[in-house]
Amino acid sequence: MPSIGDDLKKKRRRQQEEEEAREKNKLASNKVFRRRKYDQDGTTSIWLVSFTDVMALMLTFFVLLFSMSHPKKEDWEDFSQNVKKQFSKFYGMAMNPGIQDGTININKVNFEEARELLLIQQLLQEHINTIETLRGIVIIPQPPNAEKPTRLIVSMPDNLLFESGSASLKAQGSEALFDLQVFLDRIPNRIEIIGNADPRPIPAGGQFPSNWELSLTRAAAVAAALENYGYSRDLTMRGQSSGRYKELPNSLTTSEKLALSRRVDIVIFPDTGERLNIIEFE
Repeated sequence: MPSIGDDLKKKRRRQQEEEEAREKNKLASNKVFRRRKYDQDGTTSIWLVSFTDVMALMLTFFVLLFSMSHPKKEDWEDFSQNVKKQFSKFYGMAMNPGIQDGTININKVNFEEARELLLIQQLLQEHINTIETLRGIVIIPQPPNAEKPTRLIVSMPDNLLFESGSASLKAQGSEALFDLQVFLDRIPNRIEIIGNADPRPIPAGGQFPSNWELSLTRAAAVAAALENYGYSRDLTMRGQSSGRYKELPNSLTTSEKLALSRRVDIVIFPDTGERLNIIEFE
């Protein structure tokens, strides 16, 4: 006969099996409930992970934008000037001869007259008088007081365009060239940009080996600015270093002579200067 102890063991085992069955049924019912709830709502909290990552990336991006929106003025000017030098046709690598167009001789240059220089002088002077940024620019016909001058010199003082010993345009110089370009682009006359410098030697270890490089780089900076602002015709650049210093009148003081030497001249000629087509094709 089975003992009382065996009956108790069987009873406990039966109770344990019933409890395990109830737990399994409970877990299964919970899974079905969660699945039904997801099917009804169509949503789940898993999207919060991706949303949080996107928000963190956007916050980082806006922090970077804010940090770059307030650069140091000196660093930004150096960066912009270097970019202009690298991507402008008026600058190039050392010993780069540039684009060669065969042999350039007098037969390829068109000296057909364009606008009359005295008329240009009158209109340009009115343009200068009406714009604040152009004050200080002087128009000098050559020869002086001639009935029909051979050229107009638009002389831009050094304190308008550049700092001493520098070829980087100042903000007010850029504004002046922008306003001047509006007039120059409307006349078909040939134009040359001539850079000048004072005769004082360049300090050793400076950016420019001599006054010639400084004057030519200043002329290139003015030519590049005019083209960037919309001037559409060819420009010729020249650097004269301090070659015109001795031509200044002796009635001026030394400081006045040095100031006048550090200038950039925009020379307007009476002809168009366009190259002639030696061979024409139908």
